[in-house]
Amino acid sequence: MPFDTAPRRGGLPLYAGACALLLVGAACGLADWVGAALAGTGLLTLTGWLVRHDIAVRTVRRDGQARFMAACMLADYAWLGLAGLALIAQPPSETAFGYDIALHAVLIGFVLSMVFGHAPIILPAVARLRVPYGPLLYGPLVLLQASVTLRAGSGLAGWHSGRQWSGLLTIAAVLAYPACAAASKRVGGHARPLPIRRAVP
Repeated sequence: MPFDTAPRRGGLPLYAGACALLLVGAACGLADWVGAALAGTGLLTLTGWLVRHDIAVRTVRRDGQARFMAACMLADYAWLGLAGLALIAQPPSETAFGYDIALHAVLIGFVLSMVFGHAPIILPAVARLRVPYGPLLYGPLVLLQASVTLRAGSGLAGWHSGRQWSGLLTIAAVLAYPACAAASKRVGGHARPLPIRRAVP
């Protein structure tokens, strides 16, 4: 997601601090409660930095593809923040659920939401594969969020069947995305180019 605002005071030190916390936490190891706490704090700090500097908090009030991309990005940040909270509140040294929740929040919630949001503009440029935007794309996005929510809730509740169902929902969301994109193309969906403004020096 592009940034179209002037750099804010303290932004670079905050970003560097978040990265440092993540690196130190990883070096300590997530199995250690100190490492998990540092990494979790780094994720929360990075989430705050992204929310403060990204234009998604404004473009979500637009319509069409801009709103869809912004919705994906805001979902990204929610899962990144949840991963940080899980590492702090449920450190892997005390319970496996904290690590499981953080892992799925980052790899499924954050990464796949990012892919869903950027596919309409990245794939045409990289793979020459047009992914038309259409409101149907919200279906796979909502399904993906439901799958990660079910995974996190099932982990906290110790519901094994719910964790299995969450995996099936994730697969369904990934398979539904190209199907919904193809359906959007048939009904005349298109991706309008998004304006990218340079940051004010």
